[in-house]
Amino acid sequence: MSRPFTKISGSARQRLGGRIVLAVCMDTLMLLGLAYWWLENLAQELFGTALFLLLVRHIYRNRSWFRNIVKRHYGLRRTVIVTFHAALALNMAALLATSLAISQSLFAALPRPDSAVLTEIHWFSWAVIAIGCHVGPHWSRIGAITSAALDLPPATPAQTRS
Repeated sequence: MSRPFTKISGSARQRLGGRIVLAVCMDTLMLLGLAYWWLENLAQELFGTALFLLLVRHIYRNRSWFRNIVKRHYGLRRTVIVTFHAALALNMAALLATSLAISQSLFAALPRPDSAVLTEIHWFSWAVIAIGCHVGPHWSRIGAITSAALDLPPATPAQTRS
């Protein structure tokens, strides 16, 4: 049985570690962005802006996935994953659009429509659920990358339960 990511060079290990750090930073910024009522508006907008900048980096790093989206056979698993990714992309696009529209600090110079609906859409975004659906199918790969980046021994089948 082949074990992925077990014999990698130091530079590859750093790149893998960078992927994990990027994901952890994005998750942290998402959680901080949810703390609107405990933060000032400016802090929440800064966290959200940083999140979207890291999201652009994440999409760039995974651009080969987008290139291969139509090249492979679609089984049930792949169809579900692509559907989750499409839902996440739509959700994040809506979050970005409403963020720009309701900004009170960073993008205050932009014309603001006077609509409570935009605020409601922004508040009740399903981004956290969509992110969970995005991470879930990739969890075993995330574990393998993290183990390799931290130079941990590969997990045994009893530890993974995939």
